[in-house]
Amino acid sequence: MFGGIVEREIFGDMRKPENPIEGFPGPNDYVKFNEAMRYVRNHQRPGNPENPKEFFPHDLLNYLRSDEELKEVASEAAYRFNTAIGSHLDRFHGIDALIECKPDPEKNQVFIVTLDVTTNPGKEGGYKADVLISLDREGLDPTDPDYQDIVVKYGREIKDQLLTIIPEAVKVKAA
Repeated sequence: MFGGIVEREIFGDMRKPENPIEGFPGPNDYVKFNEAMRYVRNHQRPGNPENPKEFFPHDLLNYLRSDEELKEVASEAAYRFNTAIGSHLDRFHGIDALIECKPDPEKNQVFIVTLDVTTNPGKEGGYKADVLISLDREGLDPTDPDYQDIVVKYGREIKDQLLTIIPEAVKVKAA
């Protein structure tokens, strides 16, 4: 119960189509990972996924953009945040959100790091996403003195994932 509230507070909700999508499974019908991922990427709320209005995703993307190691690997990278809360990707594949990194604006390569938020301290090791964001039931408060440390902690985990998955071919030489 608390986890769902915290997830929505932290990552927001997806855009729900006004009418059911013809041929798309209902909310309780299983959807394969790639199809669920495509749905999430195509059904974000109006706004800018490159500059999300929710404070935590906004701050995570700013952290990634300012990180010197990532700049060495992909100096012109574009980052996007996509929430998956309430989607098939969330329900069946345990992924609450994803961060996309497009290292080179001239290429169509996009690298994805998946996120899962939990308020269950026993969930360690029992998750499917690349990065588990473990919070207490209170969620996050950007005015909390420890908030920036939390952004840095999970920003580093996301950065480490990106530095692992971005192939050598797209790395740019440091000046």
